Amino acid sequence: MGKISRPGVRRTFCRKISCSACCSVMNLYSDKESVSVIPLGLDEIKHYMTDLLEIEGLIHQRMGPRYSVEQWNEENFCRRLTAKHECSWGILGSDSNCVRAFLIGSRPSPDLQHIHRIATHPDFTRRGYSSMLLEQALTQWMLHESTRMITAIVNVQNLASIFMFRKSGFEILKGEALNHYLTEKSAVHPSISHDGFEDVHGIRYVVLFRRKADEFYR
Repeated sequence: MGKISRPGVRRTFCRKISCSACCSVMNLYSDKESVSVIPLGLDEIKHYMTDLLEIEGLIHQRMGPRYSVEQWNEENFCRRLTAKHECSWGILGSDSNCVRAFLIGSRPSPDLQHIHRIATHPDFTRRGYSSMLLEQALTQWMLHESTRMITAIVNVQNLASIFMFRKSGFEILKGEALNHYLTEKSAVHPSISHDGFEDVHGIRYVVLFRRKADEFYR
């Protein structure tokens, strides 16, 4: 199913899609390779579904539960989440017009934005794509006046992701604030500690967050 050329993998070519809301092209590297950050609304998600499923499958195969206990399928990517079209982005390579990385987010309540997924194709790691997508999510969050808090739930063993979030100003939600957050999500967890929780599979997570106002989720 590979759409990005690799040894021993048949290459299929992506169709182009017009996107008036596409962000400006950014030059990232010394060789002036350029990529573009595009919003992933439902139409774009369907168009680039093969790319998204490939990245999801490869990352899940490589990282397992450190990435997620569930490998998303087409239904997961197309699930209608509140404001998902405003909170999700992908990175396209100018050479193939294929998605190299993606971030899926939503706004489950007016004052909360949540990041569900960040993933980069293994052929394009260590290029700053995930950090670029996270900064795009933070920019959107700052522009949305009523959204006071942005969160992500990360496996405690996924140290690279935790480091990336912490570098972008996220903190680990703890104590009563953590209990309040999980209660509002209507989540049922077998074990909640001071600075994280354990799910039904026995896997531990932390909730990472940034907020705009000190009075929110004290």
